[in-house]
Amino acid sequence: MLQNLKKILSQQKKRGFFIKELEDTLIVNMGKENYYQLGGYATFVSNICFLIEKEEIAYVSPKIQNGLNPPLPIKIKKIYPKNDKIHTTHLQNLFNTVHPKISLSYYQQSQIELKNDYQYIDKLNHFFMTCKEFTHFECSVNERSFQIFNNEKFLSSSEGKSWLKKINVNYTDLNCYET
Repeated sequence: MLQNLKKILSQQKKRGFFIKELEDTLIVNMGKENYYQLGGYATFVSNICFLIEKEEIAYVSPKIQNGLNPPLPIKIKKIYPKNDKIHTTHLQNLFNTVHPKISLSYYQQSQIELKNDYQYIDKLNHFFMTCKEFTHFECSVNERSFQIFNNEKFLSSSEGKSWLKKINVNYTDLNCYET
């Protein structure tokens, strides 16, 4: 059950969770019968407590509880390791699954910058991996920026241009042109 719980937490983009939603997702993933065979809610509570001890999750508001026995606060959140470092497994996963056009060598020495730029890297990586049709038509940098980041000015801004240099990607790689 713990492995399934960790998998659910790692796949979620959002940081905060309602305990009930997390338990319901766990039941769906494991199957109701399997969930109860492994101890049901009692095992779920012990796994939540274990993750709290390991500082992988934390209670958001411990005063408001779910009313079950043993009680749990209704909301928890994922926490990241101390010193603003991205968890090693997430980092390795990112380095192993990034599209070949994206270079992460700049970030090998600076995990703080990687954490700051992670959302952009993730969106661009997703774009390269899933949007194969973009190579068939050229468009303006503003269109491509909106297509990838939902922000038409990001790639043409000074911040966007300097970020592209960090990851060694240019407008040609994105099949777009400056306007």
